[in-house]
Amino acid sequence: MFAKGPVVRKRIIVSNEVEFEVRARWHFIPVTPGNGATKVILSVRRNGKVAEFRAIWAFSDAPFQKVRLGLREAIEEARNEANWAVWEFCYFLSLALQRKTLSLQDDMLLHFRVYRGMQSKDSWTLLDGLELAGEWAKLVKIAYIYIYSEIAVQRPTDLNDFEKFIGEQILHFADDKETEVFDLRPILQAKSLAELVVPQTL
Repeated sequence: MFAKGPVVRKRIIVSNEVEFEVRARWHFIPVTPGNGATKVILSVRRNGKVAEFRAIWAFSDAPFQKVRLGLREAIEEARNEANWAVWEFCYFLSLALQRKTLSLQDDMLLHFRVYRGMQSKDSWTLLDGLELAGEWAKLVKIAYIYIYSEIAVQRPTDLNDFEKFIGEQILHFADDKETEVFDLRPILQAKSLAELVVPQTL
């Protein structure tokens, strides 16, 4: 059995001083539920210094189960798990920037089975889900703070519009599997949001 799947990554350049990378990888861990976990690392580079933050996105035995079909299938399934985790990180970041707070809350609690623990009155499941959701929320919050702060500095008079627009663009970025880097600088330097939304004509 292979120990780790491929790494999937996305990078967002916030400013000349700040950029961050989110990367995910499925790991074979026999003692975890499902014999494996998809871990996410958020690396923040600020003025040349790097800080890293970690969280578990999901427990899964899917790659482990695919081994019976062959190593290639197992590795591809591990890649799918990592892709899912990176997409979800961008999705939650997009929700935060668009101020879709109800979806942000409900989707997170559903994914980490907090609601299941509440409904079944299973304290262990509830507390476990809250712990995992809290670690995940911390990663999203760190990225959100850097992006929000830069928008506030660059676009103080139309902050809300640019925040929503960038949130939408991050979701498009997440959907594009071929693109690994999203640069916010050209967006924030635009004369107006209309310049970005309405194509320029000659």
